[in-house]
Amino acid sequence: MICESNIKSTNRIVLSNGAIAAAVTAYARIHMIYYKLLPGTVYTDTDSIFTTEELSEHLIGPGLGLMKVEW
Repeated sequence: MICESNIKSTNRIVLSNGAIAAAVTAYARIHMIYYKLLPGTVYTDTDSIFTTEELSEHLIGPGLGLMKVEW
């Protein structure tokens, strides 16, 4: 008995790279270690920090790698 299937192959080109994504998030975790050790730190993620203390002015700004204050 021969079984026929209506399943069609769908090959798609994927424009992403898991290794690059893993490297970027690993770097973010390494960068955030400094903030995790600050007094008053409540929570950190790969791109944010919740703290009960104010951060130094040199850590805040519009540049890459600097914190932005959100209320």
